[in-house]
Amino acid sequence: EGGTETAFSDLLAVTARPHRWTLIPKKRKAVGKKVNETLEPYPLEFDWIEGQPMSYRVEKMKLGKDPSSLIVNESLTLAGIPPEVYEYRLGNRSALHWVIDQYQVSTDKRSGIVSDPNRDDDKESIVRLVGQVVRVSVETVRIVTGLPAEYAPAVG
Repeated sequence: EGGTETAFSDLLAVTARPHRWTLIPKKRKAVGKKVNETLEPYPLEFDWIEGQPMSYRVEKMKLGKDPSSLIVNESLTLAGIPPEVYEYRLGNRSALHWVIDQYQVSTDKRSGIVSDPNRDDDKESIVRLVGQVVRVSVETVRIVTGLPAEYAPAVG
């Protein structure tokens, strides 16, 4: 009880018409907070690099040579990312690619203002978010591929 199935059915409704499907939040304002608080991250492997101090701090993440791994920083690589993660897309890129692009330290060239997504009060927040995005991606692909054939997206 309270597993992924329950969390997703509590949060999402599937609206399906022939050749069109939509996953919509049941409670739009509460979804982001509830997912962040209750969604168990996907069980990724934490590969800590010997000789480096353990850190969750993100400067700029990047995928490894193998797309099943994500280099978080010099001391941590997340492994075991399933291939279906890249099937769940937000526009022209996967949700994971979006997180990799958005969650990095950057400096505005004009103002010099530094944007740092790392949180002092929750040092693991970005790594946990990656796990949650992987979970949402995998579960969404599972839900969509499980829809009846008459709801499959039209080709062409």
